[in-house]
Amino acid sequence: MNPQERVPAPDKTLEEQENDVLLAMLLWGEARGEPLEGKFAVAQVVRNRCEKRNQTWKQVMLQPKQFSAFNSQDPNYSKLFEPLKHDAETVWHECLSAAWIVFHIPTLFPDFSKGADHYLAASLETTLPVWAKGMQQVTRIGRHIFFRS
Repeated sequence: MNPQERVPAPDKTLEEQENDVLLAMLLWGEARGEPLEGKFAVAQVVRNRCEKRNQTWKQVMLQPKQFSAFNSQDPNYSKLFEPLKHDAETVWHECLSAAWIVFHIPTLFPDFSKGADHYLAASLETTLPVWAKGMQQVTRIGRHIFFRS
């Protein structure tokens, strides 16, 4: 898989991107500084939500205020459409590879998220948002804490 062949289409909206590219965009915006296991775990959170809610990938990923990188006010938002201009090709390739595997062959790797359907930045641990207070913390990878509802 050549990452230059699989990049977001800058002239298309989020809704018009291909599912695995949209997932890679989400990973790039939310977890590009995380280890590969962390990128997989974030992608697996999306998959776990799809299964739990019986929703499509796009319904889960594009639900308002769920993934901060997809909020138009987020500083990463405009960069999502041209990640190779803003980061090393290897980072995009990791995001795309994790997205492609979780989307197309989800059983290739274990669920690093341990069944999580939510996550947050570890920096928010001392002031957990209301939604996290009733959830079970299942793992921590890099700078993310993963929760299962």
